[in-house]
Amino acid sequence: MKVLITVPRLNLPGGVASYFNSLRRELGTDKNYFEVGRTDDEIGVLAVLKRVCLDSLNFWKELNREEYELVHINPSLLIGSFFRDGVLLLLARLHRKPVLVMFHGWDKAFERTIERFLFWWFRLAYKRATVFVVLADEFRDTLKRWSCAQRIIVETTVIDDAAVHCDLRILQENRRAALVFNVLFLARLEKEKGIYETLDAFQLLKKAVPHARLIVAGDGPDKVLAEEYAMAHGIGGIDFVGFVTGKQKVDIFARAHVYVFPTFYGEGMPTSVLEAMAVGLPVITRPVGGLRDFFEDGRMGHLTESLNPAVFAELAGKLAIDIQRREAIGEYNQLYAGQRFAASKVAARVENVYASIVAGG
Repeated sequence: MKVLITVPRLNLPGGVASYFNSLRRELGTDKNYFEVGRTDDEIGVLAVLKRVCLDSLNFWKELNREEYELVHINPSLLIGSFFRDGVLLLLARLHRKPVLVMFHGWDKAFERTIERFLFWWFRLAYKRATVFVVLADEFRDTLKRWSCAQRIIVETTVIDDAAVHCDLRILQENRRAALVFNVLFLARLEKEKGIYETLDAFQLLKKAVPHARLIVAGDGPDKVLAEEYAMAHGIGGIDFVGFVTGKQKVDIFARAHVYVFPTFYGEGMPTSVLEAMAVGLPVITRPVGGLRDFFEDGRMGHLTESLNPAVFAELAGKLAIDIQRREAIGEYNQLYAGQRFAASKVAARVENVYASIVAGG
């Protein structure tokens, strides 16, 4: 079936771009990807407004150019995406196309802003969607509270099949033989992702585990500030490796012993957590977004409500000492990730949703 899918610029980093870069290899060739959103060279408000207008115009032209059976729009519950993708939804409905709306990120503070000031736009645009897809039960419950009568599906993000088919036995042998204990933080470097809590936790961990090292992978607005913070507080043993992809990203995951992600951002389903599970890493994180729905505390690593660095340091320290438990968690995580998050599995579920919508289901 012919489906038009809106995506961010696929050559730029980000969770939604990563999702579709993995998924489009598994979806049928009758899917067209329409790129919207920010560009690398975009500076100033006028540039943003010009780009939004051009995106909307080109989207309308694309709907006229091809006879699509379905439009799949991918907003996050953030102010820019909320308005832009609402316009695209309305344009698709003017073309009498069924529209699947999949919310990826979900900012709880912006959720409250919608309820107080912007519900008129949600009612005007988003209530015209045919089907909603969300990444957590709590987001589904919010849509129901907002009187959305459409079908609401809870899905997951996706990881490459290659990640879940890596040889965990070899990875574990190499991790066991390593002379250091590598803690990995891989995410966009900004305050809300918990980078400073991670740095503070690592400083505490070093007192109990002197051979620990921290790998910080990612780019973002706080990259330089985080490096300066580590230097100012005398936190040694950190490798800031920047944004990684492809083989470099695979190698970073292979070197790590535990993945730490104390985010307090409006996450949907953090892809980095699923990737860490796929390569057999225990995960220490917080119950944000869809993680609350499936993460088994103690069996997949540790899930804590706390943002106290001492808590993360203590949990990482326990995993540093108990190699057998660390490896048992890794085996369980890889098996779980392969059954639930592999691109081939998610693509099959998405194709079934497309078919049911087109068939009027």
